[in-house]
Amino acid sequence: MRHPLEQLPRSLSPLPGEDLHGFVLRLAHRLDMKPVVLLQHTGLIAPNSHAAPARRMFMLEKDVLAAFCATTGMTTHDADALTFKPHVNSYPPVAEALLGMRGLTPAPRGVFPVWLLTTSTRYCPSCLAGNGSAIQQRHGGPWKLAWRMAANFACLEHRCFLRTTCPACDLPAQMIRGASRSLIVEPHADPLHPAQCRNVVDPGQGPCGARLDTADPTDSDFPSDDLLLLQHRLLQARPYGASSALDPLAGHNRMTDLFVLAAFIRATWPLTAKLAPSDSLAQALEHDLS
Repeated sequence: MRHPLEQLPRSLSPLPGEDLHGFVLRLAHRLDMKPVVLLQHTGLIAPNSHAAPARRMFMLEKDVLAAFCATTGMTTHDADALTFKPHVNSYPPVAEALLGMRGLTPAPRGVFPVWLLTTSTRYCPSCLAGNGSAIQQRHGGPWKLAWRMAANFACLEHRCFLRTTCPACDLPAQMIRGASRSLIVEPHADPLHPAQCRNVVDPGQGPCGARLDTADPTDSDFPSDDLLLLQHRLLQARPYGASSALDPLAGHNRMTDLFVLAAFIRATWPLTAKLAPSDSLAQALEHDLS
């Protein structure tokens, strides 16, 4: 019998910045199969397993990586880029998830730090809609790994805040329920478009199914130039005006400083409300902290 992945076209190789869960959803949609079947075919889970653990997002272990690359034709470099592993030296929560206190060899520990979004993700509707190419018109644009790093709040390409919830069911996007953290929401559901909401609002009912790539923007969706500059500095880990990026250690230290400052703000709120650059941001912080 012909292997289902033999029909994989080169045009469905990973998109720039794409995460592992998004790649699986796009490929499952292209092959018209349930995500759980694709997870089995690509070696992300054993043939008799029913869900991939969320720790696959942190890194693919040696045997899983080899099977995944063998079936997709992907290089190990490109496969690793679908996970958090390349950021282990520059983003402290990834180091916590992969290294802990043990040393230098990355290994998934089953630890889910709060500054990594592992049970839901943010998203940009315009990015999910794709770049207008024929392949992305059919299967959408990428779910981006950067959206799962909690320090990211805006899309620089489309100059908008990242959204956090589905406009139809009002639940966090791609929300994982229960104690068993899974890479894909509802992996046994019939194939959906990758940009459709997979949340199940009522037990026994099917996924929400609302399209997340067609949301109409409002005035509140667009951050100020100062906030976009801040997001650029966080994403690039480079000082303002510099032509080259910081080395990983400097980027790691910068993000650590940010996390400490955020903890101080939370601990001293509302005394620190007066430091917010605008009333609307102060109100947003108040809503988040409450």
